[in-house]
Amino acid sequence: MGFLDRLHRKILILWMLLVCASLLCLLTFATIWYIWNDLQGDKLRSTEPAGRVLAVAQSTGLFTRALVETDLGFYSLTDGASLAKAENLSLQTRGNGARFLCDSHQRCMRLNESLDWHRPKPGTVTEPEQLPQPAGARP
Repeated sequence: MGFLDRLHRKILILWMLLVCASLLCLLTFATIWYIWNDLQGDKLRSTEPAGRVLAVAQSTGLFTRALVETDLGFYSLTDGASLAKAENLSLQTRGNGARFLCDSHQRCMRLNESLDWHRPKPGTVTEPEQLPQPAGARP
């Protein structure tokens, strides 16, 4: 074998060791992140009232989803729900940022991250007529 063949073999071995070490580091950090995120999910960051239940709509199919209507807003849940009418609900935010809708017995249901909606606080700008108009614009 020539010098270049031995050099190519050594470079290939080093490259494979580097790839394996990178994958091992990635796997280690992903595991640490998963465990840390799971631990942070147990810590309660904030709780606010979500109102009284007015209606619950279920959508079934491959995945069951629920839309809960309260007197303060609508909440889209990742799973189906069984709630009594006029039951007080609370909205909990956990340490990892996950949000849960909880009933009076502290049974909590995770909110669908992309579809949850909460009625804005009084005094916030929500209607187009409340937005400031540029100078010279007609009302």
